[in-house]
Amino acid sequence: MRLKLFLSLFLFCLVSFKGYSQDLVTICALPDEVSESSGLVVLNENNFLTHNDGGDAPKIYFLDSTGAITKEVYVENVLNTDWEDITINQTGHVFVGDFGNNNQQRKDLKILRLPPISNWNDTISAETITLTYANQKEFPPSSERRFFDCEAIASFSDSLLLISKNWSNPYTGFAYFYKISSSIDSASLVPFDSLYTGTIKEISWVTSATISDSFLYLLSSAHYWKISIVKGLDVSSSKKFPLNHFSQKEAIDVHNGTIFITDESTGGFGNLYKVREPVSNSQTIIREQPVYIYKDLDKWVIRNKKEESISYKLYSVSGKLVGEGAGSKNFIPIENSTILNDAIYVLEVTQEGVLPQYFKISKL
Repeated sequence: MRLKLFLSLFLFCLVSFKGYSQDLVTICALPDEVSESSGLVVLNENNFLTHNDGGDAPKIYFLDSTGAITKEVYVENVLNTDWEDITINQTGHVFVGDFGNNNQQRKDLKILRLPPISNWNDTISAETITLTYANQKEFPPSSERRFFDCEAIASFSDSLLLISKNWSNPYTGFAYFYKISSSIDSASLVPFDSLYTGTIKEISWVTSATISDSFLYLLSSAHYWKISIVKGLDVSSSKKFPLNHFSQKEAIDVHNGTIFITDESTGGFGNLYKVREPVSNSQTIIREQPVYIYKDLDKWVIRNKKEESISYKLYSVSGKLVGEGAGSKNFIPIENSTILNDAIYVLEVTQEGVLPQYFKISKL
């Protein structure tokens, strides 16, 4: 007997004409030394800056397009508590966000302000901008108020934009924007705007940011957003682009119209990718959601309304592929269902002419 629908996340989905969504192209595997790449600056198409998140030495790595480390720069007067993103401004100063705060308990959040990159030696020193959230009163806050994490920073003229990573439960789906001067020594963060990014936390939360050609780019595990900043941040202009790929993506930068992305090695990845921005001016249209999922006795089933060929991939939340299949029937049982345990999994369903749909499932 079929049980009540477990998950029907969207009433509608966006459908685009051919050429709207893109696939990542792998440039190279990242070296073991940066298996948890969490920030990216593209100096040119053969020179990149990156760093690990928490636990590594306070180092910034220079890489070439083969993945070889060409230089390591040690920041001598700080620790890498949880470095989450990196950005460079128009004067060449580099800023690293040591503001990862998954448990929302840190009281030592900061941004590292580094000398102009042209002046770097093998060892450099950092100035710090200390950060607090003006509306965080509890450490940690209650589960429904866990908005006080950040993994994204972008340089904007003489300012820095910070974008929150939302851990709320129930998940509210909002990313919050903060703006501070890049020359101050401390800041109390107050959001000045927000963006609704989606319904599934592991798909929708923001993990990196960059600014290029008057647009702000935000990254998540399976998408990126492009937002106009011509006259200041215009959230209403936001466009979401699927990458047709799910992994623990943590870093984005744009150079000469090409988007560069890295992901962590969890899930069997750990690569540097590129994706050319779409050039099509096609408009998106809206139609009824083509698939939904439900649990039928001891298995999950994909209900395919359109009777068209679809495929699915099942991932752990770290991006590891644990099952996949395809079919064109009305009802498609998900293979390898025995691997589902008490963990959370992300189900990606793809269909010709339809943006990928994502669902979060677990054992009931």
